[in-house]
Amino acid sequence: MGLLICLLISCEKESNVVPDPYEFEGEWIWVETTSGWGAPLNPDSLGHSISLIIDHTKYTMLVDNVISNQWTYEFKTDTSNFGTPIESILLESGKQYYITVDSVNLELWDGWIDGAIWHYVRK
Repeated sequence: MGLLICLLISCEKESNVVPDPYEFEGEWIWVETTSGWGAPLNPDSLGHSISLIIDHTKYTMLVDNVISNQWTYEFKTDTSNFGTPIESILLESGKQYYITVDSVNLELWDGWIDGAIWHYVRK
């Protein structure tokens, strides 16, 4: 009987469950960066296109369609002092971006009062 149980346990198949994607996963095109301390930046003023590819584990930045940086990240959730949810990604580099996202727009900001906010649209 013990051998039969051992065989049944060792014959179990591994689960191939794919986690649900985060809402911010996908391909994003940078349209503008705003801040409380300077003029807005955009692809025309910078002279470069910037895009992001975010999958379930990697955050990839492309400049002029060439990969410039790629990091793994950790998705974090928290609650503000007002009880509202706060979502962020913590890159392996140590940089943390707070996220606002809908089906078309992605905003990443650094959390500082007058800090930069990067605006993207879904590709």
